[in-house]
Amino acid sequence: MKGKFLLGSIGRLSYQKNYEFLIKTFPEILKVDDRAVLVVIGDGPQRTTCERLISELNLREKIFLVGELPNGARYLKAFDLFVLPSRYEGLPVTLAECLFAGVPTLASGVGGNDEIVRRECLYQLDDREDFIQKFVAISQNSGALRNNKELEKMFTAEDMSKKYLELFRQ
Repeated sequence: MKGKFLLGSIGRLSYQKNYEFLIKTFPEILKVDDRAVLVVIGDGPQRTTCERLISELNLREKIFLVGELPNGARYLKAFDLFVLPSRYEGLPVTLAECLFAGVPTLASGVGGNDEIVRRECLYQLDDREDFIQKFVAISQNSGALRNNKELEKMFTAEDMSKKYLELFRQ
């Protein structure tokens, strides 16, 4: 989307993933950058709720729920910023995929997100002010946040396999 700042997310439209927060916060995002557009890849039980919020906030031209797409991760590089607003997570594979794709991320500071994402790219759950502050910092400095070789080394296929095997042996 030429001339736009593309925020993206991949996830199930469910309570856990907390997309209502992102939709409700979007008017504030637009005050910071009116070029912002959000694309969410995924489907789920809260699709109708999300669509209703988008309509109520008059964001139909700014937020797009595209549904489930096969191999959604292949679209990551199209995003200027990947957002994961989850209420809870384990160790989200999507964030690791963003890391390897070199896509800046902004994620809620829950679960294992802090094991993958730098502290400056984590915001307090459901804290709009913290989210917007981090959004501003990242959007103005996204190039510097595209690659983090130290974190990448932690998530090689070999290391991840070893860590999972250790978990199953316990």
